[in-house]
Amino acid sequence: MTTAPGVDGTVVPLPNPCLIVIMGLSGSGKSTFAEEHFAPIEILSSDRTRAVVSNNAADQDSTSAAFNLLYATLWYRMANHVTTVFDATNLEAAHRERLLNMARRHAVPAIAVVLDVPVKRCLQRIARRRRTVPTDRILAQADLWPEAMRQIGDEDFAALHVFTEDQIPNVVFRQDLPPADDHGRWVHVTQVAPGPGAVFRFPVDEVRRRPDFFDHVHHGEMAEVHAAAERAFTLGNAHPDDLIEPYSSQARQHIAAGNTSMSVGARLKIEFPGESPVYLRCEDTGWTITDAVGTGPAWSDNGHDVQREIDDQDPDWRDEEDTVERRRRLAIIHGAVPEMVPRLLGLTSSRRSTR
Repeated sequence: MTTAPGVDGTVVPLPNPCLIVIMGLSGSGKSTFAEEHFAPIEILSSDRTRAVVSNNAADQDSTSAAFNLLYATLWYRMANHVTTVFDATNLEAAHRERLLNMARRHAVPAIAVVLDVPVKRCLQRIARRRRTVPTDRILAQADLWPEAMRQIGDEDFAALHVFTEDQIPNVVFRQDLPPADDHGRWVHVTQVAPGPGAVFRFPVDEVRRRPDFFDHVHHGEMAEVHAAAERAFTLGNAHPDDLIEPYSSQARQHIAAGNTSMSVGARLKIEFPGESPVYLRCEDTGWTITDAVGTGPAWSDNGHDVQREIDDQDPDWRDEEDTVERRRRLAIIHGAVPEMVPRLLGLTSSRRSTR
């Protein structure tokens, strides 16, 4: 099956789990595409793995060792039935067949995603990169492209999606939900105050793929916790008819009954599978970590100390175009805990106050 979304952003369905094989020339934007749609932990990248085995992502002499590691990792991920993205040029039929065999062996459907970007554009992009790819190598890939495009349509992929350069920015993937009884695949968010409130649940993979928190702050361990809180906050202020099953079956009843109030002062209990619960309190400045009864710690002293040091050392930060990056670096240098960084950056979402 071959599909290609229109430039209006057609939703592309994905099984859960699945193996996603991205095919494209060097410079076509494969890694950027993968990172925009999937979590880092889900992506197996040839460049990144070359760096793992040699400390140099551009070291072509390490390609064989890198792919041995990639194949071994993919085998275990398929055995564990977790969605995986294989980010490489993937232009050779024999290589794609090896990936398909591993997916078939573990009954995981494989999806082909082709980024059909002209070689001229790929060369232009590579020329602007710090880490370059030799022109002759890209031209050799371009020579393989027509045959690869003919072959891939006849291969044993459950679906084939071909995106042109104009379509790539508008792609939207929608993956099937994990089994409802697979508790290791869901994160639970409980509104504990005011309460009793709603209980939301989201697929863990989706929270890790699109956390708004990652847009502004380094990938700290609390990032996905904040992302889950933000999703619950958004749903908590929705109309019950807007809630999508099965994300919020219990939440629908609470919201319809007026038992949820996602505003300043609300407290949430965030439970990721296999991890200790984390309690967050909603404040005007954003989310702060607290305890089960909401009395602390909120890290406020540490945050204010760091804020004063930032202002003392960089009094003109408000006039700088690179405000966010400068303040983020200073906050980290001066020891701000991850939970305080959004407040120090002035990046937290506005909250409705009931006071």
